[in-house]
Amino acid sequence: MRNLIKLFIIFVILILVAVFFRKMRDRTPVKIPFSKLNIEKVASIELKNWKLDLKIVKKDNIWKIEKPVNYKADDNSVNELLNKLKDIEVGEVITENKDKYSDYEVSPEKGTEVKVNNMDGGNSVNVIFGKMAGNYQSTFIKFADKKEVFISSGLEKNILEKDLKLWMDRVILKFKNEDVDSVVLNKKDGFEITKSSGQLILRTSAKKYDIDAQKYIDFLNQLNNLSAEDFYDDNSELGIKTTGLNSPVLRLKIKFKDGIEKEILLGKEDKESKVYLSLKDTNQIFLVSKYSFESINKKYTDLIKK
Repeated sequence: MRNLIKLFIIFVILILVAVFFRKMRDRTPVKIPFSKLNIEKVASIELKNWKLDLKIVKKDNIWKIEKPVNYKADDNSVNELLNKLKDIEVGEVITENKDKYSDYEVSPEKGTEVKVNNMDGGNSVNVIFGKMAGNYQSTFIKFADKKEVFISSGLEKNILEKDLKLWMDRVILKFKNEDVDSVVLNKKDGFEITKSSGQLILRTSAKKYDIDAQKYIDFLNQLNNLSAEDFYDDNSELGIKTTGLNSPVLRLKIKFKDGIEKEILLGKEDKESKVYLSLKDTNQIFLVSKYSFESINKKYTDLIKK
């Protein structure tokens, strides 16, 4: 009888030890399945929550938003998300009870569902991020193919809940200065800059002038770094009238050696002194800083040799 009691005690101890080590294993951070995420092979990203239904795809090695708008994506935002996903640490199991999913906000209705699809169709990520779990870098998560809810660390919740405009590329113009063939500023005191036999000439309606080369380079650099402060969404007739783009203050056209032309229109200021801007052949209206507007709204006397 005593031997049976001893065997029973030993059996109970072994069970307790097994349970203890299982809990320790669950608490040990692991990387599943994010450690298998090959950023170079990612073909698309889908992110869906209460405020946004976003799809970003890679086409010709360029990230583009496909939903809810068709627009170039911000590379920094995309790379930040992918790098954060890759380095996430997944630790302790919190629950396996489906009735608790809503409490941890890992249900599709309350959480942020993230899908990452690879070019070869494999190693995709499908996970729902829930509410914060103690600090700003810890969240509850649930994988689509698992019933457990885990604690994860390494990805801030605010990255998942960005507004659409923070996923959009803010660069309006990007080019190489040496590729510019001519620049035309259409306005009250407008002028045209052309290059002939390596020489830069500025023409007004009355006269032509030699240009200060460094001032011209500085001017192109301002254009080349032109970025949006914000995006304006009202493309209606009334919205266009509000921006002043129906009768622009400045119409600027850049012609390149390969025959491509870029034309931008600048209109009124908004209440925050930002200036409305549109790029021809796109439906998007931007807002740029007043400084950006003033730096490209040159007078011909700003560029000619003194």
